[in-house]
This record gives sequence, structure tokens and C-alpha cells, in this order.
Amino acid sequence: MTFNSAATNALVQSTAQAIQFNNASGSPSTADRTVTFTAMDKNTGYDTAVQTIKVTIVNHNPTVIAPLVDQAVQTARWVELQSQCSL
Repeated sequence: MTFNSAATNALVQSTAQAIQFNNASGSPSTADRTVTFTAMDKNTGYDTAVQTIKVTIVNHNPTVIAPLVDQAVQTARWVELQSQCSL
């Protein structure tokens, strides 16, 4: 990420703090992740910060994406409809 000369220290810090990572895997590795930030000023001075991220697996409740159809209810309605028809 590159900032222009109008970037303040506060802007750079808030941007770095807002960086996020998401692993969509159902079973992500619990190994630590390491993130390295290096900032360089206009005089080519720089500083580096290293942050270790610990991963904790969270078991979320399942969510229903589409309504489930109760097969027994559907079959009962079909039988009821058939019994009311005559050919």
C-alpha cells in the first residue's frame, strides 16, 4: 500500500489497524500467522513492525439457506389431493 505526501501518521496507523483477514475454510489451520508492516518516509527512513496473529476455531451454528421441505407433509397433501379427484 502506498500513501501520498498528504498522509498523516494517524491516517497510516488507522489504515494499518483496519486491515483484516478472513479464512472461509470450514476447518482453518490453527497455526500462528505473522504479519509484517514496513513504513517508509519520504526521506527513505523506514521502520518495521511484526505482529503474530493467534487463530481460534469457533463452532458456529448452522444456518438454513433455503426453506426445507417436509417430505411427509408433501406426500400427505398429494395423497389428499388424489383422494378428492375421480377419473
